[in-house]
Amino acid sequence: MFKLDQNRTFKAKVPIPVPGASKDAILEFDFIFKDRDQIKDFMESLPSREDDESLQEIVCGWKDVDAEFSPESFTKLLKNYPGAARAILDKYLAEVSVSKTKN
Repeated sequence: MFKLDQNRTFKAKVPIPVPGASKDAILEFDFIFKDRDQIKDFMESLPSREDDESLQEIVCGWKDVDAEFSPESFTKLLKNYPGAARAILDKYLAEVSVSKTKN
C-alpha cells in the first residue's frame, strides 16, 4: 500500500570526487527527508549560509567512513574534498525529486 507520510530519513550512495583519483569514492549517507515547502525554504537559504551548515540540515549520518559522523567530521569531509558539497546536494535533490530517471 502506498503511504502518504514519508519516512523521516532515507539512505543514498553519493559519488564523491577524489582529486587525483581515477574514480569517485562512493559514500552512503543518511539523509533527512524534507517536504516540498521545506525544500523550497532550504534552497532559498543556501546563498546566505556556509556549505557545512546548510548540508547538515539534510545529512544526519554516513556509513563506512573512518570517522563517526559529527559536525566536525562532516566539515572536514567538505574541506578536504572540494567537490563533495555539490555532489551531496545534487544527490539529495535527485532523490527527493519527482522526476527520477532509470539508468
